[in-house]
Amino acid sequence: MRQIENNNHISENQISLEGLIDIPLKTLDKSDKDYDKKKLEICHTGKFLMLLNSGFQITEVREKPDFIIESSNALKVGLEHEILVDTTHKKVEGSFSDLLEVVEDLFRERHADTKLLVNIYVNTKKKISKHEKPKLVVRLLSMIEDSIFNNRFEENDLLLNIFWHKHSGLHFNCNTGAWWQQSLQPIKVLDSINNKETKRLSYIRNTGLKEQWLLIVIGSLSQSSYELDSSFDNNFKVESGFNRIFIMEDFRSRLFEIQ
Repeated sequence: MRQIENNNHISENQISLEGLIDIPLKTLDKSDKDYDKKKLEICHTGKFLMLLNSGFQITEVREKPDFIIESSNALKVGLEHEILVDTTHKKVEGSFSDLLEVVEDLFRERHADTKLLVNIYVNTKKKISKHEKPKLVVRLLSMIEDSIFNNRFEENDLLLNIFWHKHSGLHFNCNTGAWWQQSLQPIKVLDSINNKETKRLSYIRNTGLKEQWLLIVIGSLSQSSYELDSSFDNNFKVESGFNRIFIMEDFRSRLFEIQ
């Protein structure tokens, strides 16, 4: 495994990234249910190509694989994008985040002139089932209003605490509390590659391109994310039909090639 160095100035990278994602983002339909997912994929892929710094552009946003990229010398490549997370933590984050998005919208309807950044510390041990979500939305809204307008917060099974301060707008931040980000283990990478390997031949058929790359993204700021630290085996190798496989740490802006 080797790290790919990008020695460009921050301003150069910023201009490069904007150029890489601007046109692909404009192809998206904001009313599409997958808009947020594809937007994130484009931003990740643009950042990857910026760090790779090899003259590639996104020429097609699609599915199976997620992109076709093309180099300045006309090499076309199918690129599959994969976010690697701890699914256990991700389910908890997703459940509460989804609920609080609904609560935030209701709060905004009821208190249109209120401008606050509200940090909501959730109880990650709480299991949430689909059938109880409507009732939980009502409970959460009531607790948040009580805390903000009456300065009252009672112990409960959903939230650990609520803090807020004045802000330019209204935003609810779902906070899962203090935690250590998990170190990425080779077995997790191997499982991710093997999962995509079963689909690689279909990517070739779908695009007509023999050259297929895999981009694995880690390292956002959530508890479900992994970080690549010194404990990871730098001699890690894998046998795969993908021509090149990369790991990108999103927050640290680091890019590694493992094949």
